[in-house]
Amino acid sequence: MITGAGINSEMQQLLISSLNAEYTDEKSFRWANFTLLACDYAKGNTMSALSAAIAMELFATAADIFDDIQDQDNDELPWRKISNAQALNLGLCFLMLSDKALSAVEDPQLYRLSKHVLNQTGLVACDGQFRETLYEESSRISLQQYFELVEQKSGALMSCAFQLGALFAGVSDSVLNGFGQVGIYYGIMNQIRNDLRDFLNFSKKRDFFNNTKTLPFTYLLSVLQEEKAVRFSHLAAKARQGRGAFGEKEQNDVMRLFHEEGVTPYCQVMYEKFKQKVLGVMEEFPADAVRKEKMIKLVVE
Repeated sequence: MITGAGINSEMQQLLISSLNAEYTDEKSFRWANFTLLACDYAKGNTMSALSAAIAMELFATAADIFDDIQDQDNDELPWRKISNAQALNLGLCFLMLSDKALSAVEDPQLYRLSKHVLNQTGLVACDGQFRETLYEESSRISLQQYFELVEQKSGALMSCAFQLGALFAGVSDSVLNGFGQVGIYYGIMNQIRNDLRDFLNFSKKRDFFNNTKTLPFTYLLSVLQEEKAVRFSHLAAKARQGRGAFGEKEQNDVMRLFHEEGVTPYCQVMYEKFKQKVLGVMEEFPADAVRKEKMIKLVVE
């Protein structure tokens, strides 16, 4: 599809390298595979959902590009090695290709429903991205605001993949909504894990420097009192000045607060909470043992 799209070879190569950038041979095209897995779990024909799965992969890649441009993050990825103007065009190209892939769906009703799901996801994610920029300008947000934001971003994308797959299996509206809920919970789980993994990775991640309200950051804002709260606020302010003002001493201070206040146990508890929500919804789905085991393995791992 990319090579037949009528675009120059340099852009073609950039599109392909971007698609492959975050994957290994064992775990390729996760968004497409989530879509196909949901279709299979709902006892659908996965080949019928292939165009929607490709559209989902391209759509999610565009979302990643726009997110990294906004955050000025993940410098090792292909779209961060080009100018922001070029990266914006690359992201827009992925969106157009996503729409092109979806247009291959022959059933008019499935096409209409799939397009609605993708478009609505895009609107929710854009709203979430905008809200995140507002939160970066705020001194603090609540934990409830954090989870609402993550639901709009990571949760919405994962929900989209699961719903697209279920649509092509011809499930009822109630089951479709259940798949969407599983996607939201699973997306939140993944974001919690990523937030915890990246929070102290000052050399590669810019979350702390950008004042991004990740779960560890938001949790510390909510639990720190008196002198510790003042110290953390001071450290966050120094980080916003850049890496030159936020050296090894400041990094060690953040690490000390991180461990003293039990950030890791809290994040692990919240991760487990949403995992149980996923398993609870899935338990109500009609599926044979093999399909159910495959989906549960996805969540547990």
